[in-house]
Amino acid sequence: MYCQNLQAALNYTVHELVEARRPIITLTTPKGVLDTKRFLAQITEAEPRLMLSVERFCYERLLVGNKEKIRIEVMYTQVMTSFVEIIEDGDDLRQAFLRAIRLHRKAIYVVFKKERRQALDSAADTFFKDPEILEGYLEKYRTHSTRMHDCSYLGVIYDLTYSCSYKEYRRRQTEMAQKVREIAKLARRYGQEDWKRAYGVVCYCVEHWTYERTGTEYTAYSALVQNKAVCMGFSLAMCMIMKELGIPCRYVSGKRQGNGHGWNLIYLKGGWFYIDVTDAVCRKDPLYHWGMVNMDDRIMTTPVNERIQCHCPASYVRDNIRRHS
Repeated sequence: MYCQNLQAALNYTVHELVEARRPIITLTTPKGVLDTKRFLAQITEAEPRLMLSVERFCYERLLVGNKEKIRIEVMYTQVMTSFVEIIEDGDDLRQAFLRAIRLHRKAIYVVFKKERRQALDSAADTFFKDPEILEGYLEKYRTHSTRMHDCSYLGVIYDLTYSCSYKEYRRRQTEMAQKVREIAKLARRYGQEDWKRAYGVVCYCVEHWTYERTGTEYTAYSALVQNKAVCMGFSLAMCMIMKELGIPCRYVSGKRQGNGHGWNLIYLKGGWFYIDVTDAVCRKDPLYHWGMVNMDDRIMTTPVNERIQCHCPASYVRDNIRRHS
């Protein structure tokens, strides 16, 4: 293939590497167009994902008059270029983890600018506190890095280990979905208004759930199916049930008495406020810590931009539930 300039040579070589995965690539250019010492780095700058799909380049250069003939021998890894993601920030990395975890993939392949390494490592350190990632039963991960001289990118492989098999994961997802529908059906019997249905959900939790460590206590599965969990499991389960009911609900976390704690932010009767199902379960009172609008007994670490106000406090719920029951 004759390439008139550097850009044409790069485009052709990248195409042959990515699309065809050719073991031998030959091209001809005018003399002096290519700096063969930098050409391989320029290839990976043009297509950074090749850092993880190519193991080794070997090249030969032959001068023929005023032209140069380049022969590149390529040894590929088992990683297809299409498997590799280019990461810009911590949210990109989180989304890559979520996509992999939902399919229980054993590895994530990413490339990013070298200067972003510290920020992305810090982001990854928070993933074991991330509810959505924990719901995928990720147990741990290991990293392997690949660098290339004169290339501004870094290639990283995250090897993932799970606490259960993919088959077990799918089974648990099915069980949870069934239980969520069952609880939502019971909650609808409390009335048409969202606040009544939300109250019905908490009543169910108080009646059926127990605060206990079970081995999967940090997941919604533990609360929904095993009826035993800790605060994170309870709060994640609440989010799933409220979603089924069409009620806006978020998981929030922070510290209470120096220990990590999780609870919910929920939208009812035109206002966002906090409910703590863990406290309700432990106190056997569905209205205990219902309608919280301040954080006097805890420190919240989850960013919350919503205006906090409660139009259906515990007293309102008690009076109106009695009136309509």
